[in-house]
Amino acid sequence: VGALAVIMSIIPWDKVDPDNSPFVRLFALIGIPFAAGIINFVVLTAAASSCNSGIFSNSRMLYGLSNQNQAPPTFASTNKHGVPHKAIIASSALLLIAALLNYIFPDATLVFTYVTTISTVLFVVVWALIIIAYINYSRKNPELHKKATYKLPGGQYMGYLILIFFVFVFA
Repeated sequence: VGALAVIMSIIPWDKVDPDNSPFVRLFALIGIPFAAGIINFVVLTAAASSCNSGIFSNSRMLYGLSNQNQAPPTFASTNKHGVPHKAIIASSALLLIAALLNYIFPDATLVFTYVTTISTVLFVVVWALIIIAYINYSRKNPELHKKATYKLPGGQYMGYLILIFFVFVFA
């Protein structure tokens, strides 16, 4: 926040070019052109570190889920060094798809819009399926539902109301 305040005090907000780093421009304005290369190096290093962290955490999560029978069993395998190589390959492939989308659609806003829209729709679909499962469970097993610790306030009626709301949102 402090760095942005300094930049905004030197470069007016309406003069900031979204295609170029305001930090690079700031250092060029104060006469330190080589600092631009350093900042670009730091940004690229941070991006590589973020990708590495994402691949590591995604592959370990996929490996763990597979060991708990909540993901395909193929991701539970490791190589002779104990590395979940298939989970790493799957995570890397998804990251590569994201990079290809950014290459195919150079407008980053468009790619972001597509990815977030797909993610949001799938999120709502998953919750709709959870609500449908809840309605079916409470209808087919009323005695177990009565004993349940956590119940949907309003029961099945609220479930139907939520589904109607989801339809309204997407209509």
